[in-house]
Amino acid sequence: MNMASQFIQRHMDVVFFFYGLAFFMLGVSVLFQVRKGSDFRIGKYLWLLAAFGLLHGVNEWLDLLLMTKAAVLSEQGTVVVQVARYVLGKSSYIFLFLFGISLPCDRKKSWRIPGFFATGYSVMLAVFLIWGFQSGFTKEWSGVCDGIIRYFLALPAAFLTALLFFSERRSPEIRKLDKPSVLNGLTGLGFSFLAYSFFVGLIVKPAPFFPASVLNYTSFTEFTGLPVQFFRAICAVSSVFFVCKVLNIFEYETLHKLDDAYREIIRISNREQMRIGQDLHDDLGQQLTGIAFMSRVLREKLRTQSVQEANDVLSQIHDLLSRSIETTRNLSRGLYPVSIEKEGLGFALQELVENTEKIFGVSCSVDVAPGAEIRSSERSIQLFRIAQEAVTNAVKHGKAKQIAITMTRKDRSVNLSISDDGSGFSDPRDGQEGIGLKIMKYRAGVLGGQLNVTQRRDGGTVVNCTFEEPLNE
Repeated sequence: MNMASQFIQRHMDVVFFFYGLAFFMLGVSVLFQVRKGSDFRIGKYLWLLAAFGLLHGVNEWLDLLLMTKAAVLSEQGTVVVQVARYVLGKSSYIFLFLFGISLPCDRKKSWRIPGFFATGYSVMLAVFLIWGFQSGFTKEWSGVCDGIIRYFLALPAAFLTALLFFSERRSPEIRKLDKPSVLNGLTGLGFSFLAYSFFVGLIVKPAPFFPASVLNYTSFTEFTGLPVQFFRAICAVSSVFFVCKVLNIFEYETLHKLDDAYREIIRISNREQMRIGQDLHDDLGQQLTGIAFMSRVLREKLRTQSVQEANDVLSQIHDLLSRSIETTRNLSRGLYPVSIEKEGLGFALQELVENTEKIFGVSCSVDVAPGAEIRSSERSIQLFRIAQEAVTNAVKHGKAKQIAITMTRKDRSVNLSISDDGSGFSDPRDGQEGIGLKIMKYRAGVLGGQLNVTQRRDGGTVVNCTFEEPLNE
């Protein structure tokens, strides 16, 4: 026996402490993980795993108490601790077993199976406990009870739990998150409980029946030089490590739902902007145009009758209506860039540049390289909105005097760049990322690309949206 083995055997109290602590922490971690509103089916049954961890952790600490404080415990106190240890430790395997069969039963809607096993195992534990009271918790009782319960309860419980974690790797809900750390965590938990099923289910106290008479604590320690509790403790510690990775699925799920909700908000916003823009263009714009036409006709009639005063008033009305029509058209173009569907993104960007120069009095240019044009109107609208937001921020917040919009393509990669000579992208008084920048990033995400904002060395800001666009699309 080497020095490491001797050291571990001399400090079994430390092994039992950390063995219990690991499973107790597993239970606490699972119990306090917020799972409300989760769509993951495993979330409904994690409380069973938490119950196993908490009960089994306390069970190991009671083992530690019996091992280190037996001399100071009264005979009655020792019996109480033994009974508590038996009830907590063995019943913890029932919870682990129920957790292992939870998802298969949930998929098949077989609600009676868990109840059947829970009742059967509870009766078995009760029978052994009654026998223990009658026999005085003898060594023979301990060996037979330990062996049978581990073979028929602990072994299948840990093994089924390992299979559950392995099978959850293929769950569509979890794979949808696309988080390798969660998949690795499930794999780690599977192997941890697979190893635990061997150490906790097959290595038992010596008993007068096979295989407990051959494969037991004594033979295992003689073969490995280490007590089986040491390996069980390693399994417990590794399970805590991996369960923390797996529990992140609920945070990832929340972020994924928020992302989907934000995308839906943008989609609805785009739809409403298009509807309002169409209403302004097709309804209000035409009504104003009709009124302007009628006022012009009326003015011509009054002119022939030399009604100068009325003619002057109608001239003013006509001028106001003309400006209103122009404003309505500008608003409708901003809300719904009709030119994208008719003429393409390049033409819509040219209109944006012209309107920006006309309204804000700044120098604005656009350059769309050959082959960089986007055929999809939906994707084009997203790019137009990004350019529109970047230009607006450059003028209003950055006080830019020169703005340049460029679109380039390299193989499948398309880049939209908006560069200005202003003081910065967002309001200097705003210390956080503004809603405009967040929306632009989400629009880039809708395109399957990325949006980056950088500062120019000579002053100003560059907004780059890069995404993949098939050449044949």
